[in-house]
Amino acid sequence: LIELPVVLIHCATGERVSEFHTFVKPVVNPSLTDFCQELTGISQAQVDAAPEFPEALRMLTDWLESHGFDARENTRMDTEHENKGDAGNAEESYGNTLLWVCDGDWDLRSMIPRQCILSEVAPPHYLSRWADVRKTFSDSLNVSPKTLLSMCQVLNVPFIGKAHSGIDDARNIARCALVLIQEHGAVLAPSSQIKALDADNYDDPAALALSSAQGSHDERTERTVCARMALLIAHLSEKDAYDAMRTLKMSKTEIQSVLQHKRLLTHLPSPAVPGELRRYRAVLGAQ
Repeated sequence: LIELPVVLIHCATGERVSEFHTFVKPVVNPSLTDFCQELTGISQAQVDAAPEFPEALRMLTDWLESHGFDARENTRMDTEHENKGDAGNAEESYGNTLLWVCDGDWDLRSMIPRQCILSEVAPPHYLSRWADVRKTFSDSLNVSPKTLLSMCQVLNVPFIGKAHSGIDDARNIARCALVLIQEHGAVLAPSSQIKALDADNYDDPAALALSSAQGSHDERTERTVCARMALLIAHLSEKDAYDAMRTLKMSKTEIQSVLQHKRLLTHLPSPAVPGELRRYRAVLGAQ
């Protein structure tokens, strides 16, 4: 993870309350590829000067609390009740008023949990549930969007900034969400969550990988096969790997999944290097 952007909006008023943004210094793979820099617009100098993930996460938590949210409970506390020491009534009054909205599930279901494993930090409670704006869009308009840009086009929201820039994407997601609420009567509600996300139980980072492994038995089995296959073909070129899997009569979806794992893995991890094993586990998951 090399960028952590958040836009805080008030759904009732449409006000953009604040923004949080920091680049994140990668540790395991510290050098950005030319492709990554071109895609995201993030330079090597920017990540070199940025905090590492644990510090960036602390900064995000502090920012949330500066806006009155209890980052431990995912709620906004009523100051009057809080001053009286009646936090219980405050929670009843405000409820879970902070909801994360993402373009797809991958960022919070996969990327953040795996980064927490890699950085050996406990996952924050406030990132355990979120609304997928694509699902809200689909439910409201009966159209399945393929990209954030296509959502903007359908909603007549001009796409501002650079696609795949984290902060620009966050701003465009926020604008799409507001249009869905204000013009299409959409209700933003949690559509996904990571179950049993209890930081007290994560002294062993491997436990997080197990808890975040969602899906049916067949889906988990398929991910396991793809992860193992990625190890077997890590030493091959992508073309040779593709040809080998075609010979094995693997489906197109399975081949794409394995190749994606292979690209993320880049090379076989060395058992003698603890950081390499953490990287492997973060890339391929609990399986």
